[in-house]
Amino acid sequence: MLMVLISNVSTALTYFSQSSNNFSVLSNWNTATNGTGANPVAADLTSGLHNFIVQAGHAVTVDMNPVTSALTLNGSLVIGNNTSARTIQINGVTTVAATGSLSTGAAAATHAITFTANVVNSGSINLFNNTGSSTSATFNAASLNLSGTGTYTFGNLSLAAATSTSFTLNRSVTINGSVNIPNACTMNDGGLTHYVGGDWIESGTGALTGSGTMEFFSNTLQTITAAATFNNLRLNMTGGTLLLSAAITINGNLVLQNASTLIAPGNVTHTCNGNVSVDATSALNQTAGTFSFAASSNTQTINSQNCNFNIVSFSNGGAGFPKTIVGDITIPGLLTIN
Repeated sequence: MLMVLISNVSTALTYFSQSSNNFSVLSNWNTATNGTGANPVAADLTSGLHNFIVQAGHAVTVDMNPVTSALTLNGSLVIGNNTSARTIQINGVTTVAATGSLSTGAAAATHAITFTANVVNSGSINLFNNTGSSTSATFNAASLNLSGTGTYTFGNLSLAAATSTSFTLNRSVTINGSVNIPNACTMNDGGLTHYVGGDWIESGTGALTGSGTMEFFSNTLQTITAAATFNNLRLNMTGGTLLLSAAITINGNLVLQNASTLIAPGNVTHTCNGNVSVDATSALNQTAGTFSFAASSNTQTINSQNCNFNIVSFSNGGAGFPKTIVGDITIPGLLTIN
């Protein structure tokens, strides 16, 4: 008896853009760079099996909800053609060449993009057009990273709790919206400085790691919504305010500059293991709880200019690693020196 097995397994193909056009136009994708190959069928744009390459000089606009394998941008990909919200999922590596870009269109809409593999950007990724037009980015894999020599600008940035994502920033990023690190996820700052314009949200065991700096820059109100740990924390808010809704730990330095205000109203303990610097235009206002300066292996300098503490605790360090107060300090509550 002769048995014949027929397989329905699809072969992964690579499709090249043929001109500047909408993503949904099937005739604008071809398996050959010069258009002499085959075009995809509609299902190929959403199967997640195939690679797509936008060739240099082409501008492709996302007017549907594509799911790709690898995505390579030698030209530009613009998310959104009108006010309809678009979603994109990239199952392979995203590569943006020096001639390439990934951006959000101008029409008022909030889009979404999910990366499930590494992103290598030598050009420009700008997912924030304005407050009414942006693309929220989710990173969803057990381990992935950003790298390259290009620029990264996000709207909202989230990690996916379902995969306990471990995410490393090997390039400085600007996040105009919120940062969301769910339970069991980690974001490593790569030892770099990153810029945040929205709220900082951690839940459960979600955590930021690394030796870098997070700078909050909004000129309105930003909130750290749950307990969080930073290496260096800097406020550069041009009249804005950072509200601490839960206890924070700063393993490095705390800096307030350029008319920034830090408000700490909760009955919790905030810990700083580095220096505190507050310029003449800024203010630190703690109305409840405790500020603990607890470094045991380095000196600490507290610039008390415009610092209004509630309860303060100095501990560890001894004579070898003293705490130094620069200027006058007023503490209406307890001062503990251990």
